[in-house]
Amino acid sequence: MLRNYLTETDLQGYAVKLSGLQWTDETDYTKQKIVSTEKVFNHFSRDGFDLRQLMPHLTLRSSGTVLVADETTDSVEDTINRRRIYITDITFTGQDKTITLEGSEDEVTWYTAKTITLSVSDTSYSGTFTDTYQYYRLTSTVDTGSLDYKAVLVETVFDELFAFKWLWWIYYDMRKAEGDQFDIKMKELEAMYDNAFNNTKFYLDTDEDEIPDESSRKSSIKMLK
Repeated sequence: MLRNYLTETDLQGYAVKLSGLQWTDETDYTKQKIVSTEKVFNHFSRDGFDLRQLMPHLTLRSSGTVLVADETTDSVEDTINRRRIYITDITFTGQDKTITLEGSEDEVTWYTAKTITLSVSDTSYSGTFTDTYQYYRLTSTVDTGSLDYKAVLVETVFDELFAFKWLWWIYYDMRKAEGDQFDIKMKELEAMYDNAFNNTKFYLDTDEDEIPDESSRKSSIKMLK
């Protein structure tokens, strides 16, 4: 199911001076994120996509089994290079817990793709990684207390669409006249959004088995404001 996993910290990677663009009564860009996410969703819907079939996630661990000792999950195969891990449904007691995402090409030799530390205040976690593998598994280290959580892998190809649209709406709020610095930034983002949308292979999962269909779809629809 299509979802915007980006945070403002992620967005700062695209525009490092964002904090200087806030209105005096704003503390973050949540409002612009909500609008921009809706715009991206509407773009796909108008182009005939079923949002539920986009961004098929890959389940690494389901919640419901409380850990009081270390655990290594069964391995799962990733066929489309998902590069974001999302952890939710966290229940937690005791000290900080470590979750290690491990990757392998043969399910024999395993490498660390990402190490995550969860604290008692965490309700969810989202982060990307760069080393990609065919197979993944999770190792949870529980030295004290208990831990339960759900973890999935999701695609990052949608991140650029959400980021470009989010920034577009931030600059839209700041634009004063045609041709000013924010108007120029908006035009640049519009072109970047169009290029990303038109040149991205969107995988579908029509039967919800977490395995992308062999067919995929692309669109030439231009940016919708």
